[in-house]
Amino acid sequence: MTKRRIQQKYREKIEQKKISNKHFLTGLCYLSFGLIIFLWTPIDTKSTVAIDKIDSSESQWMIITAEIDKQLKMTSEQYTGISVDLNPKPIKYILKTSTEEPYINEEPDRLINTTNEIITSNNLPSLLRENESYEIIIIGKDKQVLSNKIFH
Repeated sequence: MTKRRIQQKYREKIEQKKISNKHFLTGLCYLSFGLIIFLWTPIDTKSTVAIDKIDSSESQWMIITAEIDKQLKMTSEQYTGISVDLNPKPIKYILKTSTEEPYINEEPDRLINTTNEIITSNNLPSLLRENESYEIIIIGKDKQVLSNKIFH
């Protein structure tokens, strides 16, 4: 090949590299732009999370959990937490303890009585409809039911 032909081929290869680099950078820009749009788009949580509306009477049953929690923490070393189950009926207060089943003592009954006193002092049983009740359940360290009592 002649010198001129070699130079021409070299220039064509350099031009092809510039074009392919340009296409690569253009593709990279489109990909980055698409990724930015994807990350800025809010996730549709309506289809993944369902929140039930709580009516006012149910919210009153929930409000006193802080008071119950505070009182039981002051009076019991074995008490660890509280949760409320509103559905299905009856309303259930679940008191969690660190008690193991073989070592059951009078503690579960005392926790139930203290909780019921707080509930009645807040006049919550008056919110119950006819034939409705609420239940207080004590569970132990291994999530077994240690004691429970239903109130009307």
